[in-house]
Formats: sequence, structure tokens, C-alpha cells
Amino acid sequence: MPSPLTLLTVNLWNGRAHPEALGAMLERHRPDVLLAQELAPEQAAVIEKHYAHGSLRPSRDTHGMGIALRRPGVVRELPMPRRNFMGAQLSPADWPELSAPLEVLCAHLSCPNGPRRFPERREQVRRLEDHMHHKPVSRVLAGDLNATTRMPAYQRLRRRLRDAAQEAATARGELPANTWGPGARAPRIMRIDHVLVHALQVHGLRAVRVAGSDHDGLLATLGG
Repeated sequence: MPSPLTLLTVNLWNGRAHPEALGAMLERHRPDVLLAQELAPEQAAVIEKHYAHGSLRPSRDTHGMGIALRRPGVVRELPMPRRNFMGAQLSPADWPELSAPLEVLCAHLSCPNGPRRFPERREQVRRLEDHMHHKPVSRVLAGDLNATTRMPAYQRLRRRLRDAAQEAATARGELPANTWGPGARAPRIMRIDHVLVHALQVHGLRAVRVAGSDHDGLLATLGG
């Protein structure tokens, strides 16, 4: 049986997450796949030291994003309103952890902080739904969805995908951890970062603190 795949998704707060601490975290956990939102150039430089494959597109306007891979994969952008998302196709020929091809999607939905944002969010989710409808494969959709479990965006995506954090927490007899708070040192008061899966087993998932960010990362262990 293939060994599990480890995936880390993290919002780096538009450059505020400490690059040195990020590097230490990557060294400690050594995820096979890293999905970064709000990626800035200094953080991208650290990630490049740890990964030989993928695509990093840093920016200083909250639109920075990247997928970093231990082994080869085909990475491309998914056109979206406001900011594009990213996707990676992983093949068992390059990834012995996989028993079938896997698509990894890195998403950062618009924040619902004003009436103009709601049409953007609806269109982002609609395009994700359309993409998944036409490509029914093993899949991970992860990132800062800016959506609690009560919000329509989350509920629509859950029609096609399972919530890895919920499954892992239930197996432990716990509740999923919150992932966002109003500041780097603030308590996490909302669960708005997610790892959603299709046709994959969830072996484990936990939140990990990212020094300098207002989001905790999610470290998932997944299998075919």
C-alpha cells in the first residue's frame, strides 16, 4: 500500500508571517505538498530553498499564491474573479504515495466584507463547481476559503467534497480547530481554512501555528 501524502495549506498574511519561522516549520514537518495563500517575495524565497518543483507567484497585494512540490507535477492557474487560484496534477509515476492521479487545488475565496464581494465569491465557487464537474478525479481543495461551515460557499463545496478536518477530529473524539484570529498572537476564533477531499482517505489533520500570521496552517495526511 502506498505511504500517505502530507499536505500543508497556510495563509501567510500578505508577508507578515516570519520567513525564518516558516522555513523552520517546513524543515520540521516536511510536507510533500505546500499550498500558500497571501504569499510575499520573502516567503517565496524561503520556500524555494525547500522545494524543487511547483510554481510560486508572490505578490504584495494579498493575491500572492503558490504550490510547492517535493516531486514533479503540472501546475497551472485557474481563472477567477479578483485573483486566480492554482491547481496541480500529480501522477503516480512521479509520486509513489499515490495509487491514482491526484488534483490539488489551492483556493483563496474573496472575504465577505462588503456587498461587492458576494458576487465575486459566488462566481469563484461556481467556477470551482464547474471545474470539478468536468474533472471527476481524486482531489484536494484546500486554502483560505473565508467561510465558516455555516456559510453558503462552504456548504456548496461540501456537496462534492468531504471535510478532512471534520473527519480527523471526529476520529479523535474532538471538534475541528479554529484557524483564524484577529492578529498573529490572538486566539483562533473562526474555522475558515479548510482541506476538502474527494476519493481520498484522511489519515490525520491538525492545525499548526505559523509565527507572524493571523491564520494557523492545516497539516493533513492523506491516502488513496
